Amino acid sequence: MNRRWLAITLIGVMPAAAIGYLIGSVTSEEPAPSPVVMAEPEVIEFTPPNLSLGPRPVGTWQWSELRGGECIAWFADAFAEQFDVVECTTPHEAEFVRATLASDDADARYPGDAAVEEFATEHCASWSKDDLIEGELFDDLVAESSFSLGKEAWVRGDRLVGCFVRQLDGELFTTKLVNE
Repeated sequence: MNRRWLAITLIGVMPAAAIGYLIGSVTSEEPAPSPVVMAEPEVIEFTPPNLSLGPRPVGTWQWSELRGGECIAWFADAFAEQFDVVECTTPHEAEFVRATLASDDADARYPGDAAVEEFATEHCASWSKDDLIEGELFDDLVAESSFSLGKEAWVRGDRLVGCFVRQLDGELFTTKLVNE
């Protein structure tokens, strides 16, 4: 009787074990790895602004789109992202008087934040009231520099340095300060 149970057990268990093994080996295999798609490296094209375009017309402009000679309606900060440009005969708080590039050499290495800031500060400090139309009429003019920082901005050509002029007492201008 023991042999009979042993034979019945082996006949019933062996096929079940074999089926379990086959099912387990089919489902436990690790899935084939997905092909790795390599992203193309982002190409950042060097595109410095064209400063010869002159002042921008009336409207709202990104600071990096200003070219010098724009009259700014409201001026809170030289590092605002946007400025409302108005006709210079309209009362305005500031004028974007000078614009230049920290470098127009596409291969120039980024000099670092401190060097860009120093360049901008020197650029704005180097102007004279004599450079302005009737500059002698104002005794409280303040020049504030504006510039972009960061290696990524530098690589793509965002190297604009500009100077805003405003009156310390907050008085409004009603004429243009610089010739175009």
